[in-house]
Order: sequence, then C-alpha cells, then structure tokens
Amino acid sequence: MHFGWAFVGNCPLASYRQQKTIKNEMAKRKQIQPQRGIERAFGDEMRKARLHKEISQMALYKATGLDRTFISDLERGIQAPSIRTIFRVAKGIGIEPEELIERTRKSRFFAFPAN
Repeated sequence: MHFGWAFVGNCPLASYRQQKTIKNEMAKRKQIQPQRGIERAFGDEMRKARLHKEISQMALYKATGLDRTFISDLERGIQAPSIRTIFRVAKGIGIEPEELIERTRKSRFFAFPAN
C-alpha cells in the first residue's frame, strides 16, 4: 500500500512539497576590495614578487601551508597578514621578510590610517 510516502534508501519520506525557503540562485556575497591601505599594498607587492619568481598560488600553498583562498585574499587586500604569515609568505616566495615589508612601504597603495 502507498500512503503518500516515498522511500530514499530505508527512510520513508512524506511526499508533500515543502514551501520554498531557499532561492533558486543563492545570493553571492560581495567582497569589498580596498583601494588603498597597508593590506592592499602588502597584497600587491606579494603578488608581484610571486609572479616575478613564476610561482603559482597553488605552489605557494604547498610551500607555506597557507590555504590557496587565503593567499588570494591576502593578495587582494581582503585579509591582513600576521607577522608569522609575512615570514611564511616571504620564505615561500624566496625573499627576505624585510624586503617584502620595504616593498609594501614603498607601494603606490600604501596609506597608513590616521588615528
């Protein structure tokens, strides 16, 4: 006998339809990428150094253990690096951390926030 139940595996499911609570297309979360600032300057210089050494984000992930999406966020200035991250990135790229910081300070995007 069928009483309006559907079976998935061994689990009976009611055959009625639930009201839609989720949109067909999920809204994409918009990330605001900074135009200026320390994070943007660091990310830009990090990307330049990585590309100059012909290292992909995936290769940098393998060298540093930092997630590829985190590396992407750093390069776009969305995430701020910790001091440990700066050292890991510099080592993975093959440059001194001081050089990466100095390049950041001289970047066209560098803008130290006012108090």
